[in-house]
Amino acid sequence: MRILVTGGAGYIGSHMVRVLLARGHDVYIYDNLVFGHRTAVPAERPLVGDLADADVLDHALLINRIEAVVHFAAFAFVGESVTNPAKYYRNNVANSLTLFERMRRQLRRSFRRIEGERDRLRMLLERLHEGVVTVDEHLVVRFANAEAVRMLGGRLSEGDPLPDPWPGFSLREFASRLFDGDGALAQEHVRPDDERAVALVGIPAQPE
Repeated sequence: MRILVTGGAGYIGSHMVRVLLARGHDVYIYDNLVFGHRTAVPAERPLVGDLADADVLDHALLINRIEAVVHFAAFAFVGESVTNPAKYYRNNVANSLTLFERMRRQLRRSFRRIEGERDRLRMLLERLHEGVVTVDEHLVVRFANAEAVRMLGGRLSEGDPLPDPWPGFSLREFASRLFDGDGALAQEHVRPDDERAVALVGIPAQPE
């Protein structure tokens, strides 16, 4: 996982960086070195700016395709927080809010990319001459292209139960085997009537 550690050059943050690296994660460090130490960070790990610089933070999240953030970039001296509360408000509150907002922006970008890829996939599947149906573990239809609707003999929309349109063969039983966890393709040849033959290929459900 690609993880950004804010305050990653501080005492706690640098230990978290080492733990994450030891577990095989791709770690990026965001620290302004006000209280952090360059020597606390592994030499091959680059350091980047200040949370107050929203554009630099946004760039770091975007260009490194960050998937998770561990936030340690806070001041923690009680005495100073009493004598200089504005400094602590700016860093611990305002800068944290900046981080959370930029994380939300990155999340929205990711959702838009996912939606875009899904829309392109739907367009591609609609152009196929083969029927394509996707269902969930309850055998509820999540997608059916026009050819699948034609083959199955009528209206078939997202949210409909998968039908059993052919006497002597249970399409629902065939589909249910795709969720049994063995990971094997399911294949069947069906003759709905004397004039038609249908080759079915079922792709197993992928684990979450």
